[in-house]
Amino acid sequence: MTEYEAQVLAIREKTARLKALRLAKEAQALAIREKAARLTALRLAKKAQAQTEEPAQPPARETPRRDNNR
Repeated sequence: MTEYEAQVLAIREKTARLKALRLAKEAQALAIREKAARLTALRLAKKAQAQTEEPAQPPARETPRRDNNR
């Protein structure tokens, strides 16, 4: 094998490694985005369900109000 052919082969192998790394990184980023989207959708669905099941009520007061008009 000539020196030129060896260089071409080395470049192809390096390119293939870099492409595999790039594809793996993109797949990981996509999986993270999909997981975040699922969690967001789940959280929003849970919030919507909670709002439809219970009407919003003001929080109960711990101390009774005082009548200052006496």
